[in-house]
Parts: sequence; C-alpha cells; structure tokens
Amino acid sequence: MRMTNNKKITTFFLQIIVIFLLIIPHSFVNATTDGEWCTNKPVHGKFTLSTHCGVHRLSGECLVNTVQHNTAICVYHQNTLEIEGKITDETEGNLPQIYRQDTTRPYRLFTVSGGAQLTLRHIALKNGNVTHSGTAGNHIGTGGAIYVRHSHLFLYDSVLSSNIAGGVGGGAAYIGQKGHMMAYNTLFFKNAATNGDGLISGGYGGAYFCGGSTSCVLNASKLIGNIAKVKGGGFYCARATGCKIVAKSIVSQNIAPTNPGISCDRAAVCSTDDTSYINSPYCMPGTIGGPLTPTILTEENQGTQPPNSGNGCKVCGKGTYSNTRNAKTCKDCDVGTFTNDIGDACTNITVQKHHHHGGNNANKPHELPQNAIVSELENPSHFWRNIVFIVGGLLCIFFMYKICLFIWLKCNGRLNPEMSSCKAFVYIILYGSNQDAHMLPKEDKGVAMRSIGGGIGGNQESLLYTSLENSEGDEL
Repeated sequence: MRMTNNKKITTFFLQIIVIFLLIIPHSFVNATTDGEWCTNKPVHGKFTLSTHCGVHRLSGECLVNTVQHNTAICVYHQNTLEIEGKITDETEGNLPQIYRQDTTRPYRLFTVSGGAQLTLRHIALKNGNVTHSGTAGNHIGTGGAIYVRHSHLFLYDSVLSSNIAGGVGGGAAYIGQKGHMMAYNTLFFKNAATNGDGLISGGYGGAYFCGGSTSCVLNASKLIGNIAKVKGGGFYCARATGCKIVAKSIVSQNIAPTNPGISCDRAAVCSTDDTSYINSPYCMPGTIGGPLTPTILTEENQGTQPPNSGNGCKVCGKGTYSNTRNAKTCKDCDVGTFTNDIGDACTNITVQKHHHHGGNNANKPHELPQNAIVSELENPSHFWRNIVFIVGGLLCIFFMYKICLFIWLKCNGRLNPEMSSCKAFVYIILYGSNQDAHMLPKEDKGVAMRSIGGGIGGNQESLLYTSLENSEGDEL
C-alpha cells in the first residue's frame, strides 16, 4: 500500500513539471511579442498602442490572389496580429488612432489575406481611402480601412470612422472569400461606399460589405451615419453569406437610395435575436436630447431607416461635446482643444494638426519600412525582460526537479534517516543524488525503510529484516 501511495505522489509531481514546461514557454512567447506596435508596425504578434499612429502606404508588394493592393499594413499567410489600445495623455483621453498619414495618396489601412487573423481592441481606424475602383474581380477598391480575404477579423470596443471605398463597397471593411468578421461593442460611423470613379458597379455597404461565403456578426455594436451610393447604407450581405445582428446592436441614420439600413441578398441569410434596433434608443454621445422610443429590427423592416422617435437629438456644436447618453447639455472644450469628429470628447489642436499635416518632424519614429519585423532583442527593455523570463523559467524547472528527486529518494529509502528532511533537501539541491552525508549506499537502504515503517507494522518489518540477515549468514 505504501509503495502505491509513493508512486501516486511521484506521478503527481511529475505532472506538475509537465504543466510548468507547457506554461513557461507560452509565457516566454507572449513576452517576446508584447510591445508598442507603432514603433515598427510588425504583422505578427500581440502588441499595445498608446499613441496615435499614422501609417504610410507600403512601398513593397501586398499581393492578394496575385493582385497588388495599395495598403499600409499587409497581414498575410497565417500571420496573427493583435493590437490593444491604451488611453493615455498622448491620446488626449481618446482611443488611440491608426490613420492614413499621407492624405495625398489613396490606400487602405489593413489588408488581411491567406489565412491570417487581425484582432483590434480599443482602437480607432480613420481616413482609410481606396477611391480607385479597379475591376469587379480584383477588389482593390473595396474596404476603405480593412480588406479581409480567406482570413479572420475581430473588433472589440473600437471605432471605424471616415473611411471611404470606391469599388464594389465596404466603406470601412470588406469581408470576402470565406472570411469572418465579429464586431463587439464597436462603432462604424460616417463611412462611405462611393463607387468613386464609376468604372464598375459598386457603392454597396456604407459601413461594411460581406460576400463570398463569409460570416459577419454585429454584436452589441452600432452602425450610424454611414452612406452607400447604391445599396445598404448600414451594410450589404451578398449571396451565400451569413450576417447576424445581435445583443442590442443599433443600425441608425444610415443613407442609401435602396435599403438604407441593411441590404440582404435573396441568397444570403440575415438574422437577428429581436433585441437590436433600426433607429437609436437614446441620443448618442456627441448629441443632446432624448429619451427616444426605439424600433426593434426585424426581417421585414431591416432595410429601412426610420427617423429617431421621441425628444429629438441635436448635435453639439464646434468647441463643445457630450460624453453620455441622453445628455442634457453640451460641455465646453478646454482652451486649446476642439471637438473630435464624433463629438464625444475634445482633442488637442497641436496633436490634431500633426496628424493631418505631418511636417518635417512628423512620424519620425516610423521611418523604418512599414512591415519590418524587428527583433525585440534590439529594444533593451525587452531584452532584459526576456532574460528574466528565461532565468525564472529555468529556476522553476530546476526546483521542481529537485522536489521530485527528494520525494523519490525518500520513498525508496535512499535518504539518511539520521538527517532532518530540511537538511537532506538542501543537500539534494546542492549535490543531487550523488553519494554524500544525506545518502545511504544502495545496500543499506533497508535501514531507511525500517525507519519509514517504524510506526505501523514496524515490528513485523524488523523481524523480516532479521530473518533476511540470518538467511544470508546461513548461505555464507
């Protein structure tokens, strides 16, 4: 019975070692991928963003199905990029922005293809622009901020505003060819699908376009004030595509000649959970007024955009803002700041000028190639953090090994019974199982076994060892 318990104890500690071996490398990987994304703008890893970040058009190739796309960031071939925004003094209390730095050239912010994944948390994407339409098949003019093909897009607590697509559609985002998008607590605001140069049939989906056997989920999110030149001021759901609107999402005040709300193709599947709205249930931040009487979104009315019903909302004027629902008054911005484009906060004038106009000193930290993946060991803070993780992991493995060795030796009667357990453990740390004062020779382990069994069945074991010794003497 005793040996069975000993085996169980040894197995238990071996399992702990295995868990440590699985957890520590994972922690180390996370440590090497964390950092400030805007410094070098890599396309793989998990990063933070604590400042507004202007991005230039990628000078190299970003090929999607052999077609070149004008973009700032090209996430491709199984790469996984996650960026989490941090609200700091540098962002003036707003979400950190990723925006088009060179306003003289049209290009989108992110192109995601080939099985890649993009996750954005607490990020604002604005001023993406692909007004050139291209052809119907190459999609170079779709998705003003984000283009997704055979890949995944996850948006959490983010804002996509003032983005323009001139091709097929998707003012802020285009999700196609078996792609997937999930937007949670995200606002699509004043994006536009314009069919810019009119070379192809386009202008579908003011906020986003889902097509080509894709899946799109709008979860507790808002589509407000988006415009489509043809159909789907809110969004367009193409054939063989599934689109869901759930968890009190709002599709309100969007504009299009046909289906200003949601445009769902006859061969598509659009569904809701009967908790979402086609007009606003309250006056949004940036406005004053309310309360409002909302209209539940259904399959029958999903294409419409009825006006808000109730005490109407009024937009706060320049130099003022409101940051709560159904606000009664607009607050004045502090001296030297002005209202942001949503109207829910104020922005520092000097920072805003830097964003839009650049200048000789603009974007100095971002002069490296946009998608250069620079080793984090080049950053001293990351280097020493990695060293700490490595050393800590090795020490954990070392001590777990010593604990298991101590238990194994104790259970097998190899430790000196005249030495205290604490002292024996220290010796094992220093010398391991090498012969020393804490160890018994293999032929003397019966002494330790008698010591272990001294409490229960001790007399029987003493008689057993005595008989064994006598029998050995007879043989001699």
